[in-house]
Amino acid sequence: MATATYVSGNPVVIDYTPTSAATAGDVVIQGLIPCIVQTDIEADQLGSVRVFGSIERFTTAATFDVGDMAFYNADTDTITATTTDYYIGRVAKQPTATTVDVILNFGTEALGS
Repeated sequence: MATATYVSGNPVVIDYTPTSAATAGDVVIQGLIPCIVQTDIEADQLGSVRVFGSIERFTTAATFDVGDMAFYNADTDTITATTTDYYIGRVAKQPTATTVDVILNFGTEALGS
């Protein structure tokens, strides 16, 4: 499950009203942008999601290096290295065997070019 844990940063947030209850840390798609639910939100109630500017920690089985692009697969609810999934951000620091820290929706351009 791609539940995010807030690590650091000064996130940009936008309003979000889910049709079913959403839990803090859930990944939701707004248009084509993966966002992170700020706090628990009841169905049909106004809440907020983080869209940019924060570092989020995810559990993942994918292998990453610092600076790699990370993606969100909405069907499997996982963080992947698959470029056909939703872009979610750049890897912020060296991942562990089971977690990756991602700078949310940052830098879609190729690095070093």
